[in-house]
Amino acid sequence: MAGPYDTYLDKKNIKFAWQSWVGVLDKEKTQKAQELTDVFLDKSIEESNVKRPNVRVRVDHTVMMSGQSARYEWTGNSMPCQKELRDEYGSVFFLFEPVFKEKFNKHRLPTFRSVIDSTKRAGITDEAIEEANFKRYVGHEITHSIIPGDFERRLMEHSAWVEELYCDLTSIVKGSEISTSKRESDLLFSTYFANGVLEHLAFENNNSRTPYFIGNSIALNYCVQDQSIKIEEGVINWDDSKTVMDSISRLTGEMSTIIKNGTNQDAFQFSQKHFDYDIYKNVRREAAIPDFLLKRPPRTAQA
Repeated sequence: MAGPYDTYLDKKNIKFAWQSWVGVLDKEKTQKAQELTDVFLDKSIEESNVKRPNVRVRVDHTVMMSGQSARYEWTGNSMPCQKELRDEYGSVFFLFEPVFKEKFNKHRLPTFRSVIDSTKRAGITDEAIEEANFKRYVGHEITHSIIPGDFERRLMEHSAWVEELYCDLTSIVKGSEISTSKRESDLLFSTYFANGVLEHLAFENNNSRTPYFIGNSIALNYCVQDQSIKIEEGVINWDDSKTVMDSISRLTGEMSTIIKNGTNQDAFQFSQKHFDYDIYKNVRREAAIPDFLLKRPPRTAQA
């Protein structure tokens, strides 16, 4: 695959960037992701009058990446990014499985175990945490296909973070609606808030992934302001899952209004009210989990 695709590398949000990747199809996981996509799309459009978009999924054993996708270390990519082309030809969501696996095992899983209160993660398996991350990423990329095409013109420099935040929130809300258990629903939002620690570090250390850093910071601070989420002794906690989902649903509604009808000034005023640069500094990320506690192949005894 090759670009040009999206404008995240351009400060004026106008110029498209080149990117490419090469991968081998994973048929089994592609089928699983397509089934999840179809359920998610049906749920997303049942309360609206929009036409159901044609979205196909491909899970790749990616062997190399370059350009914008490599710089952002994307786990997935939805193409094309132009609304008019998606409407006419449909879209394809690529999930880069090696990137997903590496990020999950090295960063997302240890971070979740570190920053989510122990009472909320007790008894949760690594497989359940990985599944929640997978469902959110699929839902995130699918949501790109149902966003109105003129939002970049209206929101200008605010369009990137608004789009990414809206996709993240929608993946949590709609994913929760099709969840089979309360624990599965809780994992959708708790893994998202935990991953925000990594987005904060990426921005602070490398000045990268700015739209995601802004979006995660707004979402966490919104829930803290709403008193549905609390940060106690450096960890993220909550008293009632429904209250958290109510906050996320309200935030999703506000972002939906901005992305569908809002102006640049609307997005700016919203960010002024809810963005807190330091919100994730209140979350303590403990030292890395020792290697011998992580799942690894058994070591062969040496003679």
